[in-house]
Amino acid sequence: EAGIPKGGLNVITGHAEVGDELTSSPLVDMVAFTGSTATGRRIMANGAPTMKRLQLELGGKSAQVVLDDVSEDFARSIGFGQVTTHCGQGCVLQTRLLLPEHLLDAYREGLAAAVPSIKVGDPRDPSTVMGPLIREQQRARVEGYVQSGLDEGAELVTGGKRPEGLDKGFFYEPTVLIGTNDMRIAQEEIFGPVLTVVPYSGKDEDASRLANDSIYGLGGGVNAASTARAFNVARQTRAGS
Repeated sequence: EAGIPKGGLNVITGHAEVGDELTSSPLVDMVAFTGSTATGRRIMANGAPTMKRLQLELGGKSAQVVLDDVSEDFARSIGFGQVTTHCGQGCVLQTRLLLPEHLLDAYREGLAAAVPSIKVGDPRDPSTVMGPLIREQQRARVEGYVQSGLDEGAELVTGGKRPEGLDKGFFYEPTVLIGTNDMRIAQEEIFGPVLTVVPYSGKDEDASRLANDSIYGLGGGVNAASTARAFNVARQTRAGS
């Protein structure tokens, strides 16, 4: 209907063997891919012998940086941040919160007030805020990451379990853990409703260092009372957006 010439667009379904063929064949000049970092590495390796052009949009562990000039009221408003969106299954979602230490108590207060408003359940219900994860394997993966955080000494503030009364569906409570930036929950993409809060000094140089202490650089955000100060930190953040 759009007038694309016959053969101009082909949809080929299959599994890994189809991907391997498309990414290694000399008949293919360019590969654009959105998905996991592990698969992106495989595509890059497969395309190297034929010098393919690649456009890879892969995983993320985006940081929301909060600078120390924001108010306590703002800290109270952060809550779960973005991790309730798509049940946290979005590569560009900001799943690391870098929060000045002196705002931690205010953040806790706001989070406690926000918990009752997050209804987990049937996504067809207009009152639902967060639906299920995509499949059981993904929920098990999220549970494994939360346990790894606890094993490494992180503090579980809220969530961390399957909600009661929802036996059908791959549901998981929105979860907040407080830890350090070297923990797996801060360094690896969980792809679930888990926010990792990393308290820090509030100094701009520490914010930039922590935001960039990651193999990921997909997206990021800076919150500050001063626009100029926010831009200065943003310029030092290695992120695609």
